[in-house]
Parts: sequence; structure tokens; C-alpha cells
Amino acid sequence: MIALNSKLLRNKEEYSSDKMDLQLNVDMADLLLEYAISNKPSKNHQANLKQLLDVVDMDAYKSTYEIRDRLLLTRSILDLKLNEEISKLALLKEQCKQNNPDLVDLINSTSWTNASLQSSDVKIINKWIEDHMQFYYFYIEMPKIVEIWQSCAKNGFMMNTDALNEVNVRLNKLIVRMKNTEIASGILREFNFAAPNVTDLIKFSVEKAQKPSAILQTGIRNLNAILGPGFRGGRLYTILGMSGKFKSGTLLNIADQITKFNPALEKLNNGKRNTLLFITMENSIEETIERLFNMYADETDSYMNCSYQQVIDILKTKGRFIISDETADGIAIDIRYFANMEINTADIYRIIDDMESNNQHVIGVILDYIKRINSVFQHHGDETQRVTYVAKELKTLALNYDIPVITAQQINRMGNATVDAAMRDGKKDLIRFVGNSDIGGAWSVIEESDWVAIINLEKHVKTGKLYLTIKRTKNRSGKTDVAAMDYFNHPFTNDRSLKLMTDVDKDGSVSILSLSSDLDSVDLSEDAVDAQGRPNLDSIRNNASKSALLSSIGAVA
Repeated sequence: MIALNSKLLRNKEEYSSDKMDLQLNVDMADLLLEYAISNKPSKNHQANLKQLLDVVDMDAYKSTYEIRDRLLLTRSILDLKLNEEISKLALLKEQCKQNNPDLVDLINSTSWTNASLQSSDVKIINKWIEDHMQFYYFYIEMPKIVEIWQSCAKNGFMMNTDALNEVNVRLNKLIVRMKNTEIASGILREFNFAAPNVTDLIKFSVEKAQKPSAILQTGIRNLNAILGPGFRGGRLYTILGMSGKFKSGTLLNIADQITKFNPALEKLNNGKRNTLLFITMENSIEETIERLFNMYADETDSYMNCSYQQVIDILKTKGRFIISDETADGIAIDIRYFANMEINTADIYRIIDDMESNNQHVIGVILDYIKRINSVFQHHGDETQRVTYVAKELKTLALNYDIPVITAQQINRMGNATVDAAMRDGKKDLIRFVGNSDIGGAWSVIEESDWVAIINLEKHVKTGKLYLTIKRTKNRSGKTDVAAMDYFNHPFTNDRSLKLMTDVDKDGSVSILSLSSDLDSVDLSEDAVDAQGRPNLDSIRNNASKSALLSSIGAVA
């Protein structure tokens, strides 16, 4: 075991720049030099050390040149290994001499061997580096927050909205930076077949891919096929749709199906229940519970007329939701409601950490939807910039926790105009005419997303039944079932048109590849949407029935 002792900091007021004095001793400086030369640490971890040394105040070591020289040489070695990709020790040594003529004596006296550290030593140093990087972020942010506090104190703590907003931004940035530093070691950032640790890297990659939680499947065969073969950890999934075209409903169906069709995750995980975090900023908790009830209740059952016990019985027996039983098997859904812009992406980190401490292991996050959450970074009211930041931050969160993040975004006016134009021309299967070029302001979301699909509600011309049309427009992994279509239509279980039919539990797929003569897009006219802009399904079905009747009359005539 290695003792990694260091005085962390001097008084921050002594320095005008955002530099940090670690006040290391010679032994610790030697250890970091060995770490830089060694081939045991990953590039990711050595990059963390380079980042730390870049913020160290070298002027603090003017009187202790033996420490300063070791740190300068360490930083030079890391720069050559990371940026110039030099790996041969002899070449590395000679290049260091050329770049640092003042350090030749130290370079010649240094032991240039990459086998001096054990794996256990490297693990401890990795943690030491991560801890100091976290403290650095704390170190540079807290004095600014204290300064704001002192300014408020001088004014008798009068309400200052600008000060509160600035503190909020700085605290959230601090949380995200510290969390990223803490978890980044779980992300594989480089790979080389010739590397000495290639066996460990492949083992890490295979074990990560084969974890039960590595792939979350839905209950729809075709959707699993175009996901290839489900939602994967570390990836951002985005569903695009027009206003009132079942984006929230699709996310809720996905959440419900994940809990039903991943049996390997139904057992407790080290005493923690595997849980899907569902954050809704579109529908209230009450609306979400009612939707879940209507997904499983008979068409004759009314949420308004059932007792609460009847609602519980339907959710428990038909919906198979875990209710008041901490020991039962199963995957839980934790639903959190927040108003528009009430939280930002840093709050999701806090929620996940709170859940983990409450015996809930988060296996995925579903956010309804991306436009309604704030970024931790200042966007000055620019919505496109805010959504761009949010998409990047959600992708980072997915990587950090190695879980899928699934969200939705509304297609902009250009996409709506494309559909409207096709509808006026009498074309069918309208979602076929919408592609990435019609995303417009949501393009930054597409760039950050690993997988993107556009959805649309369409009705069967002859029967008037609703289908959810799904068109995949992006798949970064490139892995897809060879028999899968990137476009299909999927039916609902009944005329309530809230619960998508599952077919993983059936003999074959119930999805159809639509023909233009069979399906027609649902036109959400004023009488076809409710007060909240969601589909008025009764109106849609009535209009569809009228169309079907008129078609049959025309056929007879």
C-alpha cells in the first residue's frame, strides 16, 4: 500500500489565477513520474493526470526545483504519449531530452521502465488523481460563490435574482464536473491490439456488453430489431414527433415494456431493486397514473368511476406493477414530475444518486421531454443553444452511468410543413416523407443522439384503427437485425389506442409494413386535439369510421 499524502492547497487569495498548489513532496513527485512512464494506467487515467498537472501552479515550486522538475518532466512525458502517441521508452526518453534541455540530468537519472508499478498501486493513484481533480473544481468555484454570498451580505441579504441564478449555474456545473471526474474511469477511451493490457481491455468490453442491464428490450419485435437489439447503456435515444402525435405515450409504453420484458433484471441487485427513472415534464403524476390505468383497464372501466382499490387491483394484476412489496421480484418505475424548466441536467445526477442510496439501482432514464429541461451552462435565452447543451449533457450522463437515456423532441415547423404538404397532395404514409433534413432546430439533438426515430399516428383506411408508425433515421452503432425494416406500423391493443400491442410474447410480429392504400395519416384538426394539444382519439376514430363508411358506399355505388 502506498501512502499518498499531500497538503492540498495554500490560501486561494495568494493567487490571482485559477491554479492549484498541491505542495507535493519529492516521493510523491517521483511516484507520479513513474506513473507517467508506466504502461499499466490507461490513456484515460493518464489524461486525467495531465489535466491535473496543467492546473498546478508551478510557480509555487520555485524554491523546491527538485519537485518542480519532476512535475515538468511528468507533464512532458504525458504530452508525448497522449498527443504524439510515442510509446517506445527509448524514443520517449530522447524526445524528452530534446524538448527539455534543462532537465537532462533528471532524465538520465530516471529509471525508464514501465514495469515498476503494480496494478494495485495504479488503482490507488487513479483514485488520488480523481479526488484532486474534483477538489480543483471545488477550489475554483467556491471562492466565486462565497464572493456572491458576501456581496449579498453587504446589502442585508436583499433578494437578488441575478445572484441566485449565478450561484445555481455555478453549483450545477460543479456537480456535473465532479461527477464526470468520479465516474469517467468506467469509460473505455482507447484501444490498441498491440497494447500490453489488450487482454484486460477485451475482457472489460465483453463483460460490460454481457451484463444483464447492458441491453434493455421492449415488447415489440420490430422495435427491438431496429434498436439492434434493444436500448444499450451509454447511449442517447431520441424519438421525434409532431405536436400531439403520441411522443409522451410512446415513452410511457417503452417504460412499461422495459419493466415487463427483461426477466434477467427482475431479481434484486445486491439488495437494490432495478429501477427505471421516468422523468415527466409534460404530464403530471396524476395524468401519468391515469394513462397507465387506461393502458391496462378494460374499455368499460372508467378511471373517474373506479374506486382507488379497483385502480390498484388493475395496475397490480393486469399491469403487473410492484405495489407496496419491497421483497417482490420485478423492475420498478420511479416517476418524477417537474414543471417546465424547473430542473436542469445536473439534477438528474442528484436524483440517481439519491435513488442508489435508497436501494434503487437505476438501469435507465426516460425524459419526457428534452425541450423542457434546462442546461447547466448559460445559454442567454437562446433555445437552440440550450437544447444543444442539454443533448450533450444527456449523452454524457448516459456514458457516466453506463445506462440508456431515452427522450423525445418535437419536429419543427419545417417537418410539419413537409407532412402538411404531402397530406394536401393526397399522399399516404406521410412519415416516409420526413427525414433528418426536416429536423431544423433539433439538429443538434440528432448529432448527439446515437439512435433516432420519427413517429406518427396513422389510421387504417378500411378499419379506422390507429397505428403508430415508426421510422428510424439514425443508428450510430450500425447493428440491426438483417430482417428488420427501418419503417413499420404497429397496432394498439384496443380502441383506447393508448397501449401498444406487444408481440415478443407471441408467435410472430404483429407490425405491418404499410401500403399507401391501407394507411392514412391522422390529421389533427381543431376538433381532433384536446385542450392540451394531445390527440382526441374519439374524434379521430369517428372521422375514420365516417371515411371508411363513405369508401364502402362509394365501392357499392
